[in-house]
Amino acid sequence: PKEYVDLYPLEDIAVPANFKAEYPYNEEIGSGRRLRDERLAPFPRTEYAVKVHRQEYYAIKAHLFAKLQELPKKYNDGLTLPAPAALGIEGAGKEDHDK
Repeated sequence: PKEYVDLYPLEDIAVPANFKAEYPYNEEIGSGRRLRDERLAPFPRTEYAVKVHRQEYYAIKAHLFAKLQELPKKYNDGLTLPAPAALGIEGAGKEDHDK
C-alpha cells in the first residue's frame, strides 16, 4: 500500500556499494537480458530503479509486519506472535539492510 511506500522516501534509500548497472557475466551464467525478470526494470539497471525496488521491498516488509501484529487483536484469542527476529524479520524498515 502507498502509505507504506511513503514511509521510505527515495532520498533516504542507499544504493548498495556493490551496485553494477549490469552484471558482467550474466550471459555466461544464463541470466541474460531475455529473461522475464530482467525485463521488469530498465536495462542496464539504473540507480533510480534499484532505489525504487528497495523502497517497495521495505514497504512490503513493513506492511507484512503490521498485518502480523494485527492478528492477536483481530482474533482476540491470546495468540502471542513471535518476535520479528524469530520470523526472519530484523525490523520493519530499511535500517537492517543498509548496514
